Amino acid sequence: MTLPYYGAETFGLHAIGELALKEHNAALLSLANAVRWEQGLVFILVGLFLLAVGTILFAIALWRSEGLPRWSGIALAVSPIAILAFSARQTTFPSSELRAKICPSSVL
Repeated sequence: MTLPYYGAETFGLHAIGELALKEHNAALLSLANAVRWEQGLVFILVGLFLLAVGTILFAIALWRSEGLPRWSGIALAVSPIAILAFSARQTTFPSSELRAKICPSSVL
């Protein structure tokens, strides 16, 4: 569930940026929030939560197995926390200074 979100964000934001540059229209940049924060946010949060649960369950299975060292299960269980912490950082779309560079002031 996370891969489609990242693909839509990567390619969708690129297409929005290209169109904003082509048309010299900074208003198009507001579409980035729709891609990044509206419906896509629920999609990515559910996907990351399921990824974390699956990784923790796999770590428990590693801990209980005798094929690998027990510490590998602990390291694996900690990884989803790091992923969620990194993904939860809020980023902002271009500042007004960057928007001014993208589009001439006569268009803004």
